[in-house]
Amino acid sequence: MLLLLVLFALVFLLGLWIGFLLNRRRSALAAPPPTTLPTAAEKPTVSSPEPAPMAAARANVSFATPHAVTPLPTPVKVPVAIDPTKPPVVIEPVKPPVSVTPVSVDPTKPPIVVDPIKPPVVIDPTKPPVVIDPTKPPIVVDPPVKRDPGCPPLQVEDRYVPQQLAAVLAVHLAGTPSDGSRAPDAPKQGPVIWVDQGDEVLVHLESTQVRMQDGSLIVSVDLETDQTGRQPLVMAFSVSNSADASGLIATTDDLPRGNGLLAARWGHVLQTAMWTSILNMGRQHASERQLAPNGVSVVGGVLQFHAGAPVVAAASVAVSR
Repeated sequence: MLLLLVLFALVFLLGLWIGFLLNRRRSALAAPPPTTLPTAAEKPTVSSPEPAPMAAARANVSFATPHAVTPLPTPVKVPVAIDPTKPPVVIEPVKPPVSVTPVSVDPTKPPIVVDPIKPPVVIDPTKPPVVIDPTKPPIVVDPPVKRDPGCPPLQVEDRYVPQQLAAVLAVHLAGTPSDGSRAPDAPKQGPVIWVDQGDEVLVHLESTQVRMQDGSLIVSVDLETDQTGRQPLVMAFSVSNSADASGLIATTDDLPRGNGLLAARWGHVLQTAMWTSILNMGRQHASERQLAPNGVSVVGGVLQFHAGAPVVAAASVAVSR
């Protein structure tokens, strides 16, 4: 085995040596012959006359004049053929200016101001027009009562929009301290704790929301207990719409809508507190105007308190003494 390896190594080295010799031989054959400089005796003699081949080539080349300009051919005018069968082209003269009639502006009337912030009123053609029933009595709006300038400012307004009524009801729902102390002068803004028969509930006054429709008042308030967490209770009151004589009477559901446990325990308490707050506002509204409360109505998304002369019940039968 060792002998075979040695023999293979010798053959390999012999092949390398033969390849080296062949490459060297090939390089020697491909190399150019060495360049030798001519001696002074071998230098060619330069004669002044031009060689014959160059003179013959120069004689066959024609040199052009520099910057030569070749003139263009003269254009030929072609007559335009007019078709007599086609109608001539009519050029419309200049139109006279449009006469504008000036509009007379009344200087006594104020200019019409367009609010760019409010969007324009868009009338939906698909909806039917509003039909006014002539048989129903018109909606009567109480005129504002003239007050003495020396009187204190009114605390209860005649009309309330939903946002205003929600803020006022939140103040009334705060209630009075359970220990009998005097209520703070500043209205309560955050949540308060109601106590009833040993039970407590957290009332979030800031969550009070109001929605109004004709004859309907919807109020939502969030209540919170350890058992139920924070849940909203929604109350719907049916009140007057100025077309009936319901006055200070309202109807509502047996219990508010919302969580069953909260509604069963605190539903009646919340309904009573809400309607009592509205009635107290009506009494204060009439008292400030030295009148008697006559009713509460909701028309066009606005709640209105009505006040007037007190209603006196007259005896139908004379009593003799």
